[in-house]
Amino acid sequence: MLTRRGPSEVLRRLAGNSAYRGTAEGVDEGQALIAVRRAGLGFGAECLPQAIALTCLLYRAGAAPELVLGCRRYGPTQWGAHAWVEVDGHALDPVEQP
Repeated sequence: MLTRRGPSEVLRRLAGNSAYRGTAEGVDEGQALIAVRRAGLGFGAECLPQAIALTCLLYRAGAAPELVLGCRRYGPTQWGAHAWVEVDGHALDPVEQP
């Protein structure tokens, strides 16, 4: 029987086994966020790929990041979605807000 896993568990598995955990030691949340934002500017990435990259980078740095996906209704037929990362209840938004 197949088991359903949450997005954070899937990302941990995609990031590799525990041998990779801690391989990016010395990278703090702020540095990781800046690096992902700069890379996103160069590639025109939106929030989801940047949030996934940030989640993997922080996991490899030894943190326990959680990928968060949210959506909201803007009108009767319009929806908007956003992705960000939380570490210890602190939100890290990969897309710099104006």
